[in-house]
Amino acid sequence: MRRKNFILLLLLCLQMGFAQYKMPVAFVSSLQPAQPGQEAGMCNDNNANTLYHSRYNLTTAMPDQLSFNFSNRVKSVNRLVYKPRLAGPNGIWTSVKISYSTQTNPNVFVDATGIITWAANNTAKTIDLPTVIIKPAVIKVDVLSAQNNFSSCAEMEFYSDEQVDPIQSECVLPANEFAAYTDIPVLPQVSGSSASSIQAGEGIEKSFDGNINTLYHCDWNATAATFPISLVYRFDGQTAMNYLRYTPRQDGGPNGLFGNVKISYNTVSNPNYIDLSIQNFGQTNTIKTVVFPSAITPLNIKIEVLDGKNNFASCAEMEFFRTNPNSFDLSAYSNIFNDTILSTLKPSVSQQDINAISSPFIKGLAQCLFNNTYHKKYRVQTFSAYKTIESINTQYKIGNYNNYENPTGIVFQTNTTAIVFAKDITAAHKVYLKIRDFATEGSSPEKSYELKNGLNILNITNAGLGYISYYTDDTNAAPISVNITAGIVNGIYKKGTASAEWTAMLTNDVYPKIDIEGYYTKLVINKSAVSNFLLQILSR
Repeated sequence: MRRKNFILLLLLCLQMGFAQYKMPVAFVSSLQPAQPGQEAGMCNDNNANTLYHSRYNLTTAMPDQLSFNFSNRVKSVNRLVYKPRLAGPNGIWTSVKISYSTQTNPNVFVDATGIITWAANNTAKTIDLPTVIIKPAVIKVDVLSAQNNFSSCAEMEFYSDEQVDPIQSECVLPANEFAAYTDIPVLPQVSGSSASSIQAGEGIEKSFDGNINTLYHCDWNATAATFPISLVYRFDGQTAMNYLRYTPRQDGGPNGLFGNVKISYNTVSNPNYIDLSIQNFGQTNTIKTVVFPSAITPLNIKIEVLDGKNNFASCAEMEFFRTNPNSFDLSAYSNIFNDTILSTLKPSVSQQDINAISSPFIKGLAQCLFNNTYHKKYRVQTFSAYKTIESINTQYKIGNYNNYENPTGIVFQTNTTAIVFAKDITAAHKVYLKIRDFATEGSSPEKSYELKNGLNILNITNAGLGYISYYTDDTNAAPISVNITAGIVNGIYKKGTASAEWTAMLTNDVYPKIDIEGYYTKLVINKSAVSNFLLQILSR
């Protein structure tokens, strides 16, 4: 029995010792032009049913060369696997040669193999490298011959006996201590909540389902005579709350944006409605927060929409909150930081001072600043206001304009706590951190988180790229400054960005898309789509 256990243990150790891990490729390019829809990236999409294929009308695609670019997370590569097309002969590689460059010298290439000859069939081909490639930057596959002088590849895979380094922030800060200071959401009950006008499938419950891509909408046949439209939100009658937040539809459509509204409530002991506030939301897509004069403990809150854009009423989300009675005392660290957004240390701060900080978060932030490892270029920025979308649409007679000005260059993860410090925000102009997951294409979930001066504790419920949403028609609106301590830096390409930094952005594996800012336009584009331009720049 002991012998069997020893043998099993030995086999397990051997298996672990020879384990191979598949390495991620940042992007791929080909020397020969690809057939549209069968670009080089298709040979690294984890789908053997798709393939890279040289353009069909080429006289010959030989020689071809595929360049596979890696991020610095990849420690080594010791094996390559070429998977030809599943059926058919065209383009199957029969003669190749491998070379590589390293992260230390990305433009200097070294031969990894001599010429390798393969049979012209559809079976996978494995190359065990004679020497392990340490910290690869680019691995090139020179295709010297292929069936019928085309070039094709279903999948090209790279392996290592070392696991890839995880993607993580340059400054990981524990935010658990802030759970005791966040405001508490109060969720309405579906049963008992109602609207005086609804469109089938877009009832009031859609306004508190936690999804801004769904919405409450009144009857599509509504007219001016339909108003006021009453939205009644039912609660347990025992829970206090201090404010509400109205999120208009965020899909670019104008119909139903709230104008003037009247807010009232009743209680378990008093069924008569008591007026709270009259507000003008301006029929815009700006998120509005209404702070109640004092705390209330409602059975129902009634929002009477007195007018809406194009004689409709719609709402993406209506949220209710109880203010947390506890507060985090930032003034306790005024001897450590030189500004109110905690972005610089006082010159006199020493390691001994940092060691004495009791807050794990504050200590970690101070340490990163002290070590100069904090990525201040993206985390600490000043942002200017942009004219409202409605004004631009009206002025230029266009359907919709850019809702994503002021990119931060930071990617956020779902179900995390983001600590953001802000200053110079005025009561007249609301500012939000807007997060949108462009990587999901069509669905693209997004959510906006309101910012205020000082400490902001944001419970991030959706992943994606971050933007500072700051829109106003006030031409005198002053810039605001933020320090975003959470998320992972992805980067922004602007005119003057150095080639090395551009390469690092495209290969950092943080997010599949990148923000690009030009003189007259801004883009969010797939990194793979611009990789060829990078290679052209580097080869000059």
